[in-house]
Amino acid sequence: MPRTRPAMTLVEMLVVVAIIGVLIALLLPAVQAVRESARQVQCRNHLHQLALAGLQYHEIHDVFPTSVSQFSFRERFEDVDTWLVKLLPFLEQTALHSRWKDANLRRDRREILNVTETAIATTYCPSRRAAIAYPLPNAMVFRAGSGRVTKGEGARTDYAINGGAARHEGGFGLDIKGVWSPDESIGAADIYDGLSNTYYVGEKAMDGEHYTTGFDLGDQSSIYHCRTGSCIRFAKNRPVRDPMGKNTCVNCHDFGSAHPSSWNVALCDGSVQAISYDISFDVHRNFATRDNLDDR
Repeated sequence: MPRTRPAMTLVEMLVVVAIIGVLIALLLPAVQAVRESARQVQCRNHLHQLALAGLQYHEIHDVFPTSVSQFSFRERFEDVDTWLVKLLPFLEQTALHSRWKDANLRRDRREILNVTETAIATTYCPSRRAAIAYPLPNAMVFRAGSGRVTKGEGARTDYAINGGAARHEGGFGLDIKGVWSPDESIGAADIYDGLSNTYYVGEKAMDGEHYTTGFDLGDQSSIYHCRTGSCIRFAKNRPVRDPMGKNTCVNCHDFGSAHPSSWNVALCDGSVQAISYDISFDVHRNFATRDNLDDR
């Protein structure tokens, strides 16, 4: 007579389920860590592409594409291209650059809006958000063709150009200059500290609650109408991991990122570094300054 195998008891089943749950709980952090590591590599690759595009632009124009649109309703957008717009032909986006220029020359409001919503994957950090357009807040008004626009969505950037540093932590000012300047074009010859010792483009800090809402004070304009707070950052504080619920103009000027232990920055020589949030303010400030003599 064949012997029958005893069935698994309820207690044994619960033990097995508990063991599987523990194993999954142990495995998930490792999986998440691997995914975040891959996202950080992709983020650094994006910064590397932006830095190389800036160097290619420099080869042609002898200056870095540092312009930012400080526009009014009287200005013509074709005369105030942002530094990211100027980089488009060097990011394999020549057709998009031509669409933008032509639309502004023709005052084609519909096409201006279409381009404004066109996201560029290279300007997004995958640890933070998807490379799509996000809402423009009602207060963000810009000219498109013959009228003012207060609605719609716009492509964003998670990377900002280096505007300089404050003399003291927590301060603010443009007296210590970086790669961006509101009143001059800057080339390699103006970076006296050396290209390998000066930030060019780095990750920008954001409020973790407003990645997709459009209401972060340092993320309210598109890359095509990039006002100062959206695509320029300053070393006035040490870089930070994105805080939650701190959507203030104090934080909207800082470097930082969504990564757990470090933020990424491209230097003016095209190299990219992952820098700890524990970097001293003095070191951070010196990297954001193109001429340390300005610190005296």
